[in-house]
Amino acid sequence: MGAAAGDRAPRTRGAIARVRDGRWDEARKIVPSVTGKKLGIFGLGHVGRQMAKRGALGFDMEVGYCSRTRREDVDYRLFRSPAAISASVVRCADDRRPGGPRRITR
Repeated sequence: MGAAAGDRAPRTRGAIARVRDGRWDEARKIVPSVTGKKLGIFGLGHVGRQMAKRGALGFDMEVGYCSRTRREDVDYRLFRSPAAISASVVRCADDRRPGGPRRITR
């Protein structure tokens, strides 16, 4: 998490400078958003259910989970293996970022 936050620091500083200069529209385009993206969760225990709930309701994310057993009390998509859920999430990664889907060959 610390490394990911550090990667965003230059973009965040740039966005702050644009806002101060009155260029609001440009600043909004720089900071990525998770709204509408896919969320893959390994294990749907108490913590996993809370994360799924926040992702689905708070950020309108499509939620999938990997578990040995199907949870009948949720509407999230079940993946039978960690590889299956990872492949699903990676395929929808942002092409503009290093390590996006073009890097993965199977």
